Amino acid sequence: MSKRCIVVLLLLLPLCCLGQNNVLVIKNVAIIDVIDNKVTKDRLVVIEGNRIVSLDEKASIPAQATILEGRGKYLIPGLWDMHTHSLRKGRLQYFFPLFIANGVTGIRDMASDMGLAEIDHIRDEIQSSKILGPRLGAVTGRILDGPPQPDTLLFTYPANIDAAEEIVRSYKQQKADFIKVYNTLGKGIYLAIAGESKKLNIPFEGHVPFSSTAAEASNLGQRSIEHLSDILISVSSKEVEIRKELTISATAIQGTIKRMQASFKATETYDDEKAAALFSIFLRNETWQCPTLRNLQIFSSGANLTRLLNDSRLKYFPGSLKETWKKALPARIVGDSLQRAMFFKQSLKLVADMQRAGVKILAGTDLANPFLMPGFSLHDELELMVEAGLSPFEALQTATINPAKFLQKDKDLGSVEKGKIADLILLDANPLESISNTKKIYSVIVNGKFLSRTDVDNLLMQVEGDVSFVK
Repeated sequence: MSKRCIVVLLLLLPLCCLGQNNVLVIKNVAIIDVIDNKVTKDRLVVIEGNRIVSLDEKASIPAQATILEGRGKYLIPGLWDMHTHSLRKGRLQYFFPLFIANGVTGIRDMASDMGLAEIDHIRDEIQSSKILGPRLGAVTGRILDGPPQPDTLLFTYPANIDAAEEIVRSYKQQKADFIKVYNTLGKGIYLAIAGESKKLNIPFEGHVPFSSTAAEASNLGQRSIEHLSDILISVSSKEVEIRKELTISATAIQGTIKRMQASFKATETYDDEKAAALFSIFLRNETWQCPTLRNLQIFSSGANLTRLLNDSRLKYFPGSLKETWKKALPARIVGDSLQRAMFFKQSLKLVADMQRAGVKILAGTDLANPFLMPGFSLHDELELMVEAGLSPFEALQTATINPAKFLQKDKDLGSVEKGKIADLILLDANPLESISNTKKIYSVIVNGKFLSRTDVDNLLMQVEGDVSFVK
């Protein structure tokens, strides 16, 4: 058997082969309550199969249980990355282990070059613990965007209203969890997507098209807005003037650049009253926000390639991907350093203002864009949430209970509670004292199966040693 085949088998090793019993007990552990912002110490956590069956410090320990000493440790729910493009051919064998090694036990994937039937099979394999990977909380097919463009790998372009409605019906039939909309959809086609999605009870999520506004998208029922798209423009006192620049672009990247340029102008005219009015619309319509701050930070930083290329975490990625990132990023950087710095500063303010207003926030990275890394970048995202003004508790919620609620899976996931699925992380330090403590991982529990620190380190070593074969 070739070295490559051996490595792939190791990375996709069924968790049932890791050598633990069916009952896991964690003694004397402190539990972080991500709903009520509490720490409950000296708990006895009993996990049978993939469920938490007891959190009572006086519970009896079942015979033949695997016992883990948790004194000085902190138990939190597994983390979610709610904006990834990780379901890409040729990348699962190193993306998946990196998620798990970083305690990211669930993802929402926003577009894939795989078919929905293939994705559904992967989801089943993960949920049955046949392969090691994050729970696929929500997936979609290709992104719906405007007139035909060169970007075809992750996009599809409905030519008219009938075609748009047919794509929505097709995605529903293929069991997609949502429809993703993008920048250059015409108004009529966007309205048709919204109408057909509502009719078929399938959410639509994504960017706010140039033909619409954040308020209109919310009122139409768009479930989430990604990357704060359109919001800085919507809360500008010069909104009407700035919107004239948002015209159809030749490619998706050019469209993203146009919106960035328009947002630069909007940062100078942030209107708190307009912002409050927009936030009230989001609240009324339960429109969620996934800011992807780390992605915005990279784009607004001026592409300091020397610093990015010296990131020690790049050892887990093949040279071909690093070269792709190195070439792609500079073309996306627009504006001068002052404009970019102000844009990012206002983006942070916007997230903090929405949090204070009660708008629901999701942690996501936009993984697959340059220098965004599975698992690692989610921890970066949480640190930026705190930099924006969220407390460590509020930041932790954006990657735990908030995703579970958004996905309508909070009966089973998102917090450490009796009866819930055991997707958990055991930490060496309290994340409520410093959100950076989410990186101090002692062990990970995936669907009830225990991965020790040694197991986690082995995953990382396997990826580091063998990404060279990935094309």
